[in-house]
Amino acid sequence: MSTRIFFLISLFILQEASAVEQQDWELQKDKNGIQVYTKEVSDSPMKAFKGTALISGSLDQYETLLRDVENFSEWMHSLKKAEVKDQLEENKRTLYTVYNAPWPLDNRDAVIHSRLEVEDNKVAHIVSLFPNYMPEQKKLVRMPLLESTLSFTLTEDNKIEVMYEGHANPGGKVPAWAANVVVEDTPFHTLLNLQKMSLN
Repeated sequence: MSTRIFFLISLFILQEASAVEQQDWELQKDKNGIQVYTKEVSDSPMKAFKGTALISGSLDQYETLLRDVENFSEWMHSLKKAEVKDQLEENKRTLYTVYNAPWPLDNRDAVIHSRLEVEDNKVAHIVSLFPNYMPEQKKLVRMPLLESTLSFTLTEDNKIEVMYEGHANPGGKVPAWAANVVVEDTPFHTLLNLQKMSLN
């Protein structure tokens, strides 16, 4: 097989895979300039989510926002508390977070590894679970899965495209209605809060 034919076949496969991946996302909400998508995740009872929106502001403004951990709860939906447990490097931190759960469920908590990626036209906050960092707390359910990326990208017309994508498992016994509320409300209200902040 010639190199050219192999390249064309590989390119076709990549394009098809990309198209399938895009089709996996199902639009659940399109309101106030915010689009929320969900998709099934194999071997997981919880769907992944993705929210997108255009907001005003500058990358410097949102980089400052992402460094201000103690005030994450002002704009991140359902987050009750966030605190830095360990500043590993300038852009890497260990955080302890507590999340409000719908009544009558117990609140959730998680220890997470937080990483900032700063580029000329983009800043992103990438989160992954940091298990066994600290003992479980009374009256809180420790989340067994939490991963997300919140990114701000400067567009050609000087708007900020924000995307919030993630997948989580709240742990414990969660009824289907509560799970669906969390998956759709978390990206929508987080982006709505950022949208309102950008207008002030």
